[in-house]
Amino acid sequence: MIISIETRFGITKIQLLENQFITEWIDLFIENLKHNAYSSQYGSFPYCPNSKKITKGNAGWSYYGSLLSYIIRERSKPLQNVIEELNAIGVTFPISVDHLKNEINNIDFNELDFIQLLNKVHRYCTVPVRTLRGDTVEQVAAVYNETQNNVEVYWSDEDPVNTTFSIAKPDIETFLLLMEKGNLGVHNIDCFVPTPRKLEYGAPKLRPHTFDYFTRPPVGIEPEFTILDKPDWQYASDSDEYDVWIAKDILGKNYQEAYFDHDDPTQWDVTQPLGHTGGFSITLTDSSSQSIIKSNNMQQWFKDYNIEYKPHMNNYPLGKVIEGKECLWPGRVHAIQKDACTVTYE
Repeated sequence: MIISIETRFGITKIQLLENQFITEWIDLFIENLKHNAYSSQYGSFPYCPNSKKITKGNAGWSYYGSLLSYIIRERSKPLQNVIEELNAIGVTFPISVDHLKNEINNIDFNELDFIQLLNKVHRYCTVPVRTLRGDTVEQVAAVYNETQNNVEVYWSDEDPVNTTFSIAKPDIETFLLLMEKGNLGVHNIDCFVPTPRKLEYGAPKLRPHTFDYFTRPPVGIEPEFTILDKPDWQYASDSDEYDVWIAKDILGKNYQEAYFDHDDPTQWDVTQPLGHTGGFSITLTDSSSQSIIKSNNMQQWFKDYNIEYKPHMNNYPLGKVIEGKECLWPGRVHAIQKDACTVTYE
C-alpha cells in the first residue's frame, strides 16, 4: 500500500511494509481518514530554543536565560490553574502554586533542579490516573461501587501510604480531565527547559526533524486507541532502514524524552509506545530517534539503571518514503495547511 501526501510543492509517497501489524494499522488509519479531521505539524526533537545562544558559559547565556525564565513563567500558568482547580474540588496537589512560582523565579539553568521538579510533577499527573483506571481489581471495584462515596488513590509510587488522598465520586471525571491538562501543562514547560543533554543536540543539523500526521475525532469523543503488547514487539525496530513510524501516543514519556529530561527510565510512565491512534511520523533528517536511542550516551544511561535495551523500546516502523520527501522540508512544511495537504492511499 502507498500513502500519498499532496502539497502545493509536490507529492510525497510512502511505501508501507507488509505484515500483520501494518494491516491492523491500515484499518484504523483508513477509518480515521474517512470520518475524522486531521492535523499535520513539523517538529524537531529535542526542542531547545536558541540553543547556540544559551549554551552554558556563552556570553548570551544571561540574556537568553532571562528570556527563557519569562517564557517558562508564562507557560506555567495553565499548570498553576490546574492546581487551583484541584483545590476547588478538595484535592491538594503535592506541589503548591506558591512553590512552583518560587522555583520558576529562582530557576538556574546551570542546574537540574527545575527539570527534576517537572519530572516529579509529571509523575504526580500520571500515577493517580493509572490507579483510578485500575492498578488492582479492588481499585476498579471501588470506582464502580455505588455504596462508596469516595475513591482512594495516591500520588507517588515511592510513597503510596503518605501520598494517599480521596476523590469524591462525582469529581472523578473532572479530576481525570485536570490530570490530562496537568500532564500537557508539564510538557508545555519542559520543552523550553535547556538541559546538558538537550544542548548536545542544539544545532539543527543534529536534531531529528519530523512531519507528523494525526487524525482527530470531534470534540468530546475519545480517539480510538489500538493497544500494543508483547506479541507486537516483533514488529518494532530501531533500524535506520525506516523513516516512517507510528506517531507518538504515550501518556508519559518515551525513553528518548526521558533521557533528555534527565529522568529515571525505571519509572512506570517512561516506556516504549504502548499503542497508537492511526497517525504517522516521517523522519526528514539523517539524525533520527533511533540514532539517539542507539547512541553510546543513551545506551550507557540504560546500563546505569540496569535496563537491558531491546529494539521494541524505540518504535514501530510503518515503511519508507520512496518519493518527494523534500516537499515536506522546513520552510515548506509550515505552508502545508488543511487546504494544501491531502492524504490519500492506494
